[in-house]
Amino acid sequence: MKFMEMTPTDMVHVEQIDNQHIRLADDLNSIYDSVMACDKKKTFQLLNEFIEHLEEHFATEEKMMKEHRFPGYISHKLEHDRFYNQILKTAEKYGKDKEAFGSEQLKRIKVWFFNHIEINDKKCGEYFVERGVS
Repeated sequence: MKFMEMTPTDMVHVEQIDNQHIRLADDLNSIYDSVMACDKKKTFQLLNEFIEHLEEHFATEEKMMKEHRFPGYISHKLEHDRFYNQILKTAEKYGKDKEAFGSEQLKRIKVWFFNHIEINDKKCGEYFVERGVS
């Protein structure tokens, strides 16, 4: 069983965003497998790949929000920034053996991820679809 699975109800109906969400979920599944295998080096590598994909995803969403004048842009971007900075600090500390990274951290990421989709990204998706973006 996968740690995370995107279902049709998790989709925002904007192909590029949905594909990036799926990739991020796949990244977290790989990180979970690595954590369970106690492979710190692989976990750190995968965590950094996740951060790169997260940065790309947030940039995509933010660009689309600006282009289409999404009214909730500022609060959405601030949420992205807070989460990104938190993950970045966690990875840096983990890489320096100053902080553990395991299933508890992954569970918190998973909760944030699905809450963010449900509360914020679906609003964006609906807004974009109304404007002909798919």
